[in-house]
Amino acid sequence: GENCVDKNTIIETDNGKKAIGELCENGGKDIKVASYNEFENKIEFKEILKYHDNLSDQDEWYEIELEDGTTLRLTGNHRVYLPEKHCYRKEQL
Repeated sequence: GENCVDKNTIIETDNGKKAIGELCENGGKDIKVASYNEFENKIEFKEILKYHDNLSDQDEWYEIELEDGTTLRLTGNHRVYLPEKHCYRKEQL
């Protein structure tokens, strides 16, 4: 499967908080999403590079709870940035 986040995941955009699925339905046009610039240690708004909606039933999903209580649902091969370790890791450790 692909590196995916569940379509109901709410993300910060330059136009408020939106579900990823909503952005994909609109083609991701004219909207930027919050992205972490690890080299400059800051949040930037960037254009969506690509998206897809072709997950198979075989994709395994994992839930990760962030410090602020936000829950992410993503596939096991999706990389997550760990600021304390200054690296990206996959859920399948």
